[in-house]
Formats: sequence, structure tokens, C-alpha cells
Amino acid sequence: MGSFMTVGLKKTVSLVLLPIDDFTDRIITGSRIRMYTLEGGRPAIRKNDGYHVFCDLDGGEADICIDGPLYQKQTLKLPINRETAEVYQVRMVPGPGYPIPGGATVLTGKLPEGSEIRVFFQEQKKSCKLLYDYSPKEQGRKLALFQPAAMHLEGKTLCISGKKKDWEFFRITAQDKENCLLEHPLSKAYRKIGTSVYPVYETAAKEDKNFYLPIRSVPEEGVCRCILKRADGREKEYELPLVSGRENRIPEEFWKEET
Repeated sequence: MGSFMTVGLKKTVSLVLLPIDDFTDRIITGSRIRMYTLEGGRPAIRKNDGYHVFCDLDGGEADICIDGPLYQKQTLKLPINRETAEVYQVRMVPGPGYPIPGGATVLTGKLPEGSEIRVFFQEQKKSCKLLYDYSPKEQGRKLALFQPAAMHLEGKTLCISGKKKDWEFFRITAQDKENCLLEHPLSKAYRKIGTSVYPVYETAAKEDKNFYLPIRSVPEEGVCRCILKRADGREKEYELPLVSGRENRIPEEFWKEET
């Protein structure tokens, strides 16, 4: 982080963001992404290695907009810490203009206005496991995960499910091999045995209520768990069958509430 603390002679670093392609897990470099403040439209300084640096921002937090021709636009409200200038890894979900490779699965359709969805597959072969029992009081934001396939998890949302088959979502802000730092501590304790952790695909409805969600790998049974979060905060779980290797269009009527 030392190289970010000064930019030029008189600039002080306020925020550092690193965009990650959520489909490939690779850092997004070049001009495919642009970042700017909503207030005043101040652009970030783009580094060759993919980092975007904001300098001399006022106040204790900033509203940042991120977009690009291949990715879905998103806005973030981030705290400014001028002493450490923490790096925020931001997952960018591909949009309709993204060159999706053949054989990939895409989930499209319409969502209720202002809602978002999270999709995960309860596939044991590709799930992560806890290396140790977890307690919010003892481990806090630290979580040790065993991964059957080495995955880049920084900035990623995951779903953890215990023996009772209930679940909760969490986001990883930093990763050093199996050791992960969470955005927030988990809400309860989890035992090593009987607990699984699943990668999550997520997106939100656009202004026209359309959504677009590419999924790199779908298990053979093709059934996913889908959590719809409405604009008022209410959540509902759906079981959604998908056909692998093609576009799966979900009609808006699918999400209608029972009366």
C-alpha cells in the first residue's frame, strides 16, 4: 500500500479500488472500466495494474460510480480512511455486451422493481469447507476455508449453510490462501463438520426491471437456490431449474407473490 499513499507531490490518497471480473476472477485492467464520484464527477487515477485511486476527497465517505461497456453499472458508498487507504475489491458482473464463451449459462428476465437476486448451487463437490469451528466472539471477521479448487474469493459474496440447512450471506474483503477476512462477523457460530460454503452469483434489476446474470458453471442437476430481495427488504427463496449452456429467461410472473 505504500505506493498509493502519495500520488504526485501534493495529493493524498482517499480511496483505492480494484475491479475484479466476476466471471473470470481476473483483475480488470485498461480502459474497460471507469470510476468516478457521483458528486462532481471526479475520475479516479487508473494505474496500469488495475488499481483505481481517488485523491483528496472531502468528507468521511464517498459515493462512487463504476461502469464500462462490458459490465453492469453499480454505485458504492465507501468510507474514507486517509490513514490506511484500504483497498476495496469490487466484483463487476458482465452485461449483455460481454463476450460470454460458448457453453456458459446465462440467467435473464425481469425482476420486481428495485429488487436484487442471489443465486447459489448446493453442490458439495465445489463447495468450500471450514477448516475449524467458527465463533463470532472468538474469530470475529477471520474465517479459514478449505477450497477443493483454488478460488479467488476477495470481493466475493458467499453463502454459508450449517446442519440446520439455514443460510446466511457474507462477503470476503481479503484472502491469504485459506485465511479470509470478512466484511462483517457472521451472525452465529458454525461447526466445522456439517457446514458448507457456496459461491454466490448476484445482480440487481435495472431501471427497466431487466436483469442479466452469467454463470460460469452449472452442476448436472441444474437446480439452484435463488434468493429474491425486494426493494422493501423482504426476502423469499425459490428453487430454480436451469438448463446448462444456454440462456434461461425467467418471466416476471415467476416472482409474483401469492395472494
